Amino acid sequence: MIALAAGLAAPSGHALEKPWQHFVFISDTQYPWTDKNDRGEPEDEDTRDRRSREFILAQGEGTLQYREDNGGIDNVPLFINGDLTAYGHAEQLDFMTTPLRTKYVRNFYINLGNHDYKNNVDDCFNNNCALRMYLQMGEWAQGYGADTLDYRKVKTDEGQGRHSMDHYGSLAYTKTFGDVLAIQLQNEPTYEVKFRGKRFVRHDVNVNPGLGVLAAGLKAARRDSKSVIINMHSPPYSNWKVAKSPEFIKLMKDNEDIILGIFAGHLHTKVGRFSKVGKIPVYLSGAAHYRNFLVADFNPALCQLQVWVVHENNPHERKEHAGYSEATTCAG
Repeated sequence: MIALAAGLAAPSGHALEKPWQHFVFISDTQYPWTDKNDRGEPEDEDTRDRRSREFILAQGEGTLQYREDNGGIDNVPLFINGDLTAYGHAEQLDFMTTPLRTKYVRNFYINLGNHDYKNNVDDCFNNNCALRMYLQMGEWAQGYGADTLDYRKVKTDEGQGRHSMDHYGSLAYTKTFGDVLAIQLQNEPTYEVKFRGKRFVRHDVNVNPGLGVLAAGLKAARRDSKSVIINMHSPPYSNWKVAKSPEFIKLMKDNEDIILGIFAGHLHTKVGRFSKVGKIPVYLSGAAHYRNFLVADFNPALCQLQVWVVHENNPHERKEHAGYSEATTCAG
């Protein structure tokens, strides 16, 4: 295990004035998906479901160990960067309540992925799969104590005791953790779609891009002297609605002095430092069925972030250094 990243300044007296912050990043629990799905190999459903459950719960236990060892669950946020489920089916979401309750516990923050909602628009009866995940994400996000949340719903009375619901927003949100602002962009910041579904009543869903939340979050972070972590499911620019979005690129370039990194998933076999957007590193957190995840240590006095890959779900013995970055504009 590497003890210290090259180039990370040793803590000075000033650096010790603020406690270090720790974060965990996972993605692609994607129940019930396994490595054999990735390789196109046959696997009977019972075996697939059992193995997927085992992978997810084992990874959850590893993240729980890390959080308990580094200040406790309430001091170590866990970011879950989509795909929670394989297809947004009810039984898949139902199973995921188990790790949410017993392994992630609390102080965790979810982004949906393409398998949760994007892939399921017009591909599931009454759009139930995409609608289920969108509505659930709206409920989760409303309970996060977010600084901002791009979501609203409007109830329309249709007479004779009937009503319908209209939903608006990207579901992107921001939340402050000490000296770090996390900007949560769901699947990816350019994604937009409109669809109609039915769950007891008619629901019209209007998903707009999350770029407005990103821009406002970066402005707020600069105003409040915060460093920034950006979370999403699909990394730049993998299957984005707008490939190489000029607006996104400009926001990154204009704010690269305060952005510590972009964290994503989607590409199951890729874990660790993946690419860059300008000077900003992009990190991927693998998948539950490959027994890995990311952790990060932030020195708020120097605005420096170290990122590590945890292999075999073992944060005690199997940590590999993945990257180092710092916000060059730093309040300290």
